[in-house]
Amino acid sequence: MLELFEKGLPIYTFSNRCKEMPALELVDETTKVFANPYGDTKDLVEEIKAFFEFLKEELTQSDFTKKLYEEVEKVRENKEWRHEYMAWISELEESKEEAREETTKEERGNGNQYAERQHADI
Repeated sequence: MLELFEKGLPIYTFSNRCKEMPALELVDETTKVFANPYGDTKDLVEEIKAFFEFLKEELTQSDFTKKLYEEVEKVRENKEWRHEYMAWISELEESKEEAREETTKEERGNGNQYAERQHADI
């Protein structure tokens, strides 16, 4: 697993703040939390430590992580969900490819217009 921020914290919590005026915060009550199971966990409660061990190695050391493991296994074994997931991934990749092609066409079109204007100015 990747440690996004490389600061060694086990949890990073962000809210929506204005870059130019950090005291100004959006009141949409959204928060983003990034869990880093490889960070320093010494100050965390045991349940969170057990969860982080599950994230790292699928170790089931608590009732919560045992239940989580069972649910993960159900999902892994559910053929219908796997099929839906694979179909969704395929659609997502197709959409990305279409967007790339459209962007390339637009860039070429803009480039050609620029080249035509340059040629006309000569």
